[in-house]
Amino acid sequence: MAGSVVKSAGRAMRILEILDAAGKDLRVSEIAAAVGIPQSSASLLIKSLRTLGFLDFDPDSRTYRPSVRVAMLGTWVLGNPTGTADVLNAMRRVHEETGQTVALVVQQGLRAQYVNVIESTEILRMIINPGVSRPIHMTATGIVMLARKSDDEIKRILNHANAINTDPRHKAVGRDVFEKVNQARKDGFFLSDGIYTPNAGMLAVYLDLGANSRPMALGIGGLSDIFKGNEQSFLKSLTSALDEIGK
Repeated sequence: MAGSVVKSAGRAMRILEILDAAGKDLRVSEIAAAVGIPQSSASLLIKSLRTLGFLDFDPDSRTYRPSVRVAMLGTWVLGNPTGTADVLNAMRRVHEETGQTVALVVQQGLRAQYVNVIESTEILRMIINPGVSRPIHMTATGIVMLARKSDDEIKRILNHANAINTDPRHKAVGRDVFEKVNQARKDGFFLSDGIYTPNAGMLAVYLDLGANSRPMALGIGGLSDIFKGNEQSFLKSLTSALDEIGK
């Protein structure tokens, strides 16, 4: 987590993410272990979240779950009242069909940010923590988002990115980026291989939820070898899920 993040705030958000990923009620000890903090610290944070109305407590099982208040937050961001549920259901369906890590990614300025992740259950898998971001030109999801923009806008984004990126590995080479963007425009998807993480990649499609929604994409991530022989079935799973969103 970035050094500028207040520790308690980061941990509180991590608790909500862990409960979401688990898809079931959890005890304090389970949450503490998942966050990697002492149980006493977790207990204080959980009590605060409960007091604020973000967690519900079951006294019989002594477990916690996100409250309805959490479920209702931000439903407008995805364009319509059912957008959030539709997208999350689509992600779960893709995860069940492929067994791989599935990510919802949005454009955050010059970067692609992973806002929701369902992690693969495979022993060898891609691990992405929700909240992290990558340079937009160095992810498959970023490429499909760039593909929806004009060439002039892409050039402005890349020039700005190069002006502020201090890591030479993250510098954008216009010719290479446009080659990937044009491929995504032609195919309607993009499969990366080691652009950011060696020996790992992501198959991504653009998620269009209407004119009022932010640029976003869905992706299946995994080790590079997993895509060999599975690219078409993974793509079918993604496109079928997208077709169901908003129906």
